[in-house]
Amino acid sequence: MMKHKPKSLTSAILIALIVIACIAAANFLGIGTIYSATRIGYVEHGGWRNWSAKYTMLHGQMKHTIRPEDTQKTLHIEVVTEDGSISIEITDKDGNIVFDEDNMETATYDVNVSENSHGL
Repeated sequence: MMKHKPKSLTSAILIALIVIACIAAANFLGIGTIYSATRIGYVEHGGWRNWSAKYTMLHGQMKHTIRPEDTQKTLHIEVVTEDGSISIEITDKDGNIVFDEDNMETATYDVNVSENSHGL
């Protein structure tokens, strides 16, 4: 005889709806990382003011919102590529391109960010 547990099903649906609402809110507010990529050996660290990622293989596109401090004038970027290529495009909150490089090799970049660039 099967037992019906409506409370646990209701709880599971409620939790799923809350998770979906949180993800939608994060995307709307520009919080977090959005990706359409195959990732192998991927480890990410970051928050509102910084972001870093290491991976064995990445194929696709990723988007991450960074909010520099109000007094920050330079965005420091460190790229290490051992094999393959990577491209980085940085836009301000209005969609203006602040930095755009393709086929980047191991290098360090300092990008000037204006007071209007907060919400990169």
